[in-house]
Amino acid sequence: MMRINLNCALWIVLLVIHSCIANAETFVSLSADRYEIIKGEGITFHLVVIPDGRVGGIFVIQREIEPKRYQIVKTFLSYPSCPVCGGGRPLSEKLDRNFTFIPRYEGNYIAIASFGDSEATLNFTVLPIITSTSSTTSTTSTSTTSTSTTSTSTTSTSTTSTSTTSTSSSTT
Repeated sequence: MMRINLNCALWIVLLVIHSCIANAETFVSLSADRYEIIKGEGITFHLVVIPDGRVGGIFVIQREIEPKRYQIVKTFLSYPSCPVCGGGRPLSEKLDRNFTFIPRYEGNYIAIASFGDSEATLNFTVLPIITSTSSTTSTTSTSTTSTSTTSTSTTSTSTTSTSTTSTSSSTT
């Protein structure tokens, strides 16, 4: 018969529990109130993170500067994976928050929330500001008639449905 040392059995149990916890996944959900906005308007993101323990992670906004090349324009959250690694504390509790971003430039953007072993991404577009112009037209006409005994002078000026008429007569 084999005898198992109690300490050895305890270590095996702890190893199995640790393996199960390490394989658990962090839940990450990212949504937005819209996916197309005009430059200068805000977009609101809703981020939910349910960590599987102590996890590191980041929530950033990136702008496309060339096809398939992005530049970080805003970092909302950044958690180190361990206290010693990044000088802060890892995320260990549920996170459920809204974040608002107002872009300065038009173009294609991507929001990335990456925590633990899970990631959520969301694409959105910033359109240029659209301005409209209007035009008006005005016309002016003048006519004059005269005879040898009687003189009549008529002047008509029209600017968007406004007219002025004057008549003068004299006898010789």
